[in-house]
Amino acid sequence: MHDAEELCRAGTELYERALREGHIPAEAANAAPCLMDFGLLHPAVDDLHRLEPVAPAVALHRLLRTSGERIARERRREERLAETFEPFMTVEGHRAAAAATPTLTLLSGKKRINEAITAAMADASRELLTIQPHTRVTRQRAEAAYAVATDRDQALLDRGCRIRTLYQHTLRHSPLTVAHQERLRGDIEARALDELTDRLIIVDRVVAFLPADGNGDLALEIRHPAIVGYLSTT
Repeated sequence: MHDAEELCRAGTELYERALREGHIPAEAANAAPCLMDFGLLHPAVDDLHRLEPVAPAVALHRLLRTSGERIARERRREERLAETFEPFMTVEGHRAAAAATPTLTLLSGKKRINEAITAAMADASRELLTIQPHTRVTRQRAEAAYAVATDRDQALLDRGCRIRTLYQHTLRHSPLTVAHQERLRGDIEARALDELTDRLIIVDRVVAFLPADGNGDLALEIRHPAIVGYLSTT
């Protein structure tokens, strides 16, 4: 399920068709159930087997109102969390608990892994070191990964940080990899080797991310200074 601002191609084409023709057969919406979920189509009053489009201006206003309500709920939740945890901040021993924060954290799921990497890069002030070996992924997945990486990397470069990357030699001929490098502006260098270790991301020589399984669903976040220092030097 995607969000309304990421309307799928099938949904886009069906909605445009409905706007042009005034209606579409109900069964046509099976290819894009998101249109009904987002309230972009509704059954005709005189024929339940026919779907009519909601005017774009009306649909946009409704979705924006829903988004605003969701943001307001999240802000109220943040306020409640702050109120809940405020008394704990004065409890003796909380500093010791903070000092005991684990230096090795196992991250599960691609979304959680990407969120952790993005958060670490958002705090970066010096450099990003990465090793990017060749992996067998679909073009669609590779394009999605580069789309995320491009925005994330450029934001880091815009803050004056540098990026150094080691690629598998075969990736020198990858159009996606070359395009990614050419889009970035700033202090960035990439080199290629015939043999590489597994994927590695090091941010400011403070935190490192390593794969923890073979399919990218698990990763290890490392904040132990000695280990991160060793990985950076290597």
